[in-house]
Amino acid sequence: METTYTWVIDNLKAEASTGKVITIYFTVVGEKGEYVARTFSSVSLNGEVSIPYEDLTSDICVEWVKSKLAKDHYDQLVLKGEEEPAPMDELYAKVIDKIEKDLDAQIAYQEAPAYSEGLPW
Repeated sequence: METTYTWVIDNLKAEASTGKVITIYFTVVGEKGEYVARTFSSVSLNGEVSIPYEDLTSDICVEWVKSKLAKDHYDQLVLKGEEEPAPMDELYAKVIDKIEKDLDAQIAYQEAPAYSEGLPW
């Protein structure tokens, strides 16, 4: 059985006066049969948004999250001194792949736990 991944926007933080989104809170869920793994996080947009608040959709926000994660990864590579980081589309794919692999590892642990818990009585 293959794992399915779902990106969920949990909440948006926007400037009250302008409606400009400044933070997106999100969850990525991996599901494989009865096993479920989740990761929670947020991204700050720093004024990079140009779509009016009332026109936003979950799909738009998920795309912003993925793009921001890739851009942040690129910036980290530059700070580390990597002269020519991979193109943004490759970094985008690598970041998404890493999140999915982390969820896969959580599910693998659920499928075959290294420890058992409980009481013998």
